[in-house]
Amino acid sequence: MIQEKRIFVMVFGNAMDSHKTFLDQLTISNQIREVQSVKDSDVIIAFVSIQSRAGTDISAAMEGIPEGKPVILVALHHTFNPDEIVPDSKYCVNRTDVFPVDCLYHEDHKLLRCLRNDDAIRAVKKQLGESDSFVNKSYRYKPTAVEIIVIILLIVVVIVVGIAVGWSAGIGLGIGASFVSGVVGSIVAGIYLCSGLRNKLVPHVSNT
Repeated sequence: MIQEKRIFVMVFGNAMDSHKTFLDQLTISNQIREVQSVKDSDVIIAFVSIQSRAGTDISAAMEGIPEGKPVILVALHHTFNPDEIVPDSKYCVNRTDVFPVDCLYHEDHKLLRCLRNDDAIRAVKKQLGESDSFVNKSYRYKPTAVEIIVIILLIVVVIVVGIAVGWSAGIGLGIGASFVSGVVGSIVAGIYLCSGLRNKLVPHVSNT
């Protein structure tokens, strides 16, 4: 049986009641209940209306969010376009106990009916059902498409060069292949670690 989750809601900026639509869809299940104090809650859900820049508005909101409880941060981007491309709020969050999602809203339609909002609500429901204390999974490094292509090209080049050198030196394909495996492993590990450290230590803050 799934344990009931008690949520405490905070709103930063003028959300134009779009957060109520989000909560209505979130609390349709009996397993999620809103409470009126942080102390009684399991999770804080903070809605942040992006008025100027995503980084600035989210940083200001984070200063007002109590520590000690897991936080789900819903960045609300004002637009009438349901396909609007907006900055990813995960790059503006530096706390590991914060799970960020992005939503689109407008004063006339409140929370827009769009795939982005559906995905955000689905992600929050899943996050609430996972555990009482969660870690921001957005900090787990995922290579980009460009980095994957670069890694593949490097592997191909190193394999070809390694086999050619091994063959010409007369050491045979077996030793050459072992040499190649070591080099390839080192290259991939180096790229993985450098990219992961880059994303962790130098987060990118996007502007709206």
